[in-house]
Amino acid sequence: MNQYCRYCGFASEGDVYYCSAFNKILSERKLKHANNCEQYGDCGMDLVTGKDHEPKEYKTRRKAENKYGQIRFFR
Repeated sequence: MNQYCRYCGFASEGDVYYCSAFNKILSERKLKHANNCEQYGDCGMDLVTGKDHEPKEYKTRRKAENKYGQIRFFR
């Protein structure tokens, strides 16, 4: 699962975006890129838009079949 600072409970908004776990000011670019933060805690809300967010559900891909019902290995 990707982690974004914008969904973290330690991030806050005021005049600037701020991370209270690391005592750092965050740029808007940093908020929107995936990271591997050890302190990440999902709060269930998007800091930028203010809306609730739900992680996308994983869907498996279907294997492509040709008109005879056989799986294609080469195009």
